[in-house]
Amino acid sequence: MSLAHIPDLRTLEILVAIADTGSLGAAARQMGMTQQGVSERVRSAESILGFTLVSRTPRGTHPTPQGREFINHARDVIRSANSLADTVSFDKDPTHHIIRAAASQTITDHYIPRWIAHLTDTHPGVRFAITTGNSQQVAHTIASGDATIGFIESLSLPELKGIPTEDYFDSTVITTDYLTLVVRPDHEWAGLGHVSPLTVAQTPLIVREPGSGTRSTIERVLPQALQAPFAELESATAIKSTVLATRAPAILPRCVVEQEIADGRLSEITIDDTRLARPIRALWRKGTTLRGSSRTLLEAARASAARASATRSSAARATTTRAATQGRKRH
Repeated sequence: MSLAHIPDLRTLEILVAIADTGSLGAAARQMGMTQQGVSERVRSAESILGFTLVSRTPRGTHPTPQGREFINHARDVIRSANSLADTVSFDKDPTHHIIRAAASQTITDHYIPRWIAHLTDTHPGVRFAITTGNSQQVAHTIASGDATIGFIESLSLPELKGIPTEDYFDSTVITTDYLTLVVRPDHEWAGLGHVSPLTVAQTPLIVREPGSGTRSTIERVLPQALQAPFAELESATAIKSTVLATRAPAILPRCVVEQEIADGRLSEITIDDTRLARPIRALWRKGTTLRGSSRTLLEAARASAARASATRSSAARATTTRAATQGRKRH
């Protein structure tokens, strides 16, 4: 079947609106048309395709089984067309474009600012709208179409309606985020510097809520540590403040507590034989191709991560060189 035998994009949008609203009148209002105009478009589409798309009843207008299948494909076509329009618009003039993305709390607070800084170096004037939530909420935002790209940090992808998100999304790893166990300097662990996984499991921790990337990482690496939490809070900042105000320990992204560790307000504790790290991933709907602003944001994230990795490697080499020089001087 050639494209000449497929309804145009405007008609596809009308059919999707009918399926979503269950009413010709509501679809007409949504599309800024008359109800008669919508009905004519539906009849034209049915004539082109050779089958009935919608069924009209006293309770509303709904897709037929064959129509439902067609409209589901139409959604994909509309999404791809919008993505293409987004690409053309962004490449033509990025200053009049808003990059819409979703990200977990940790990524929004500690990674997105660097990515934005990198992106504005190459695309000055571009604007951003970032929706923040835990990893599961980010997945829902992408699935609903409210954002075209999302960023989460987790060892595994969260489930969506009981189905692994691999069935909904494509993803790629951008960089690695590290977690660390922290306590106040007056905690008994501060003098030890390290504890066993069993000790951590037997100690009530301050933890994130179910669905967060931090919590899912702890569930995978130290599952016993979450049996009886000291407190359950919905942001890393709130957990950090509670650690500082109480003597309860917490496992947090290291980027969240770097300053407090450096100035001595928190002590970093090693957990024996345990690596607390998780990948930072980009997510987008399976079967779609990232274009325009979404593609550019992903490229900026990768470039920023590469720059940060190079900086860390350079700092590590400098530290090793200084240590070697001081060792030679002592001898």
